[in-house]
Amino acid sequence: MNRVDRLFGILILLQSKKYVTAEKIAEKFGISVRTVYRDMKALGEQGVLMSFEQPKGYFIVQGYFLPPVSFTSEEANALLLMETLVYGFADRSIQNHYSDALNKVRGVLRNQQREKLELLQSNIRLQIPACFDTSYEYLSVLQDAISVKTLIELDYKSSKEEISKRQVEPIGLIFYAFSGI
Repeated sequence: MNRVDRLFGILILLQSKKYVTAEKIAEKFGISVRTVYRDMKALGEQGVLMSFEQPKGYFIVQGYFLPPVSFTSEEANALLLMETLVYGFADRSIQNHYSDALNKVRGVLRNQQREKLELLQSNIRLQIPACFDTSYEYLSVLQDAISVKTLIELDYKSSKEEISKRQVEPIGLIFYAFSGI
């Protein structure tokens, strides 16, 4: 990987996480920690507003914005395939958010890439069992509750079909692929 591509990759990595240590950057790009220090200095010299906090690592300063990135055809194709899976397995709230995000990706694609993506989209199918229901709309609420560590209230149905209200703190999401369906 040439230096320009690596610097761009480091910048994207920094934007995707709150903090990134020099060791993690070195591991990801197969370079020495010393090279990371030189690359970080180069990014700073190019106007990237970043800082360092011991022992957490490097971070992009609040308010710094990188214009939209470009996508390779392979990256766009991967996102398109994931859209099919999202529509097969996620609820409507996630489907809507994913579609909005994918439309933003489509907006930065070149015309030729967009045309190839549309052709590919018309040739992807996912067969889901008829009993699989995605008409609910609560996964986004659960994701938010997990990320801000807040309680939610839900109706709980016991094995005796008794319904009661419960307050729970969701700590994660798990998808059991067709177990018990």
